[in-house]
Amino acid sequence: MNLDYLIRNCHIIDGTGAPAVPGCIGIKEGRVVLTIEKNTPAEQVIDARGQVVCPGFIDMHSHTDAGLLIDPRAQSKITQGITLEVCGQCGFSAAPVLDEAGRAELDDWRKRYDIKHNWTTVHDFLRVLESTPIAINFVTFVGHSNLRAAAVGLEDREATPDEIDKIRMLAAEALNQGAFGLSTGLQYPPSSFANTDELVQVAAACAPLGGIYASHTRDEREGLAESDAEAIEIGERGGVAVQISHHKGYGEGKLERTLAALELIRQARRRGLD
Repeated sequence: MNLDYLIRNCHIIDGTGAPAVPGCIGIKEGRVVLTIEKNTPAEQVIDARGQVVCPGFIDMHSHTDAGLLIDPRAQSKITQGITLEVCGQCGFSAAPVLDEAGRAELDDWRKRYDIKHNWTTVHDFLRVLESTPIAINFVTFVGHSNLRAAAVGLEDREATPDEIDKIRMLAAEALNQGAFGLSTGLQYPPSSFANTDELVQVAAACAPLGGIYASHTRDEREGLAESDAEAIEIGERGGVAVQISHHKGYGEGKLERTLAALELIRQARRRGLD
């Protein structure tokens, strides 16, 4: 076998939890070949003596989004060993872009960075990325702010039943087009204008499609535990797994509040919430 690349004299960590082992790794036609000898012919040989070779890291909370069209090489991530970014966080995603204000912001951004591509739906945006030689793998949530802006606008008010139905429909459409789940940014408008019941209903629309719920919660100070309890409630009532983004506490008494919030999470996991 002639390889494209041979990496030899390295320590191999395979991602299973097993200890590192010395060995060689080959790459042929974009695929890793593990069972090779150090003298296997290759177009390029890399001596990785003293180095570790392992699977790429996953950046579970990234805001790169459409920035991959500005720097498709994703140098700031690749140089850290990251090979997969999970974007569409904190209630904002690159798509869908359905409301007037969102369209104007996207058009301004495209003009500023001389981006020729344009998109409206999640399907459109993922096709744009597929047509671009980006150096990294990509997963996105659909942002609740995107959906609420399309259905309700930017007003600070409760959504009507018909508007919630539209948000649910748009969320399901985004997941069917490739979104991984629903994200909220409950400190940022317009996602912050939604009450818990609205978010439960939207999360429930994602549940049959295997979507999960990721949230930048409402409060990281005095209301930390209550905010985490809301995220847990949305997961349990909506039937979805929950990811609480950047769990942390601020201000006087932050240690006690953080410990209380962590106990709520432990209790939810014991009840079976993922």
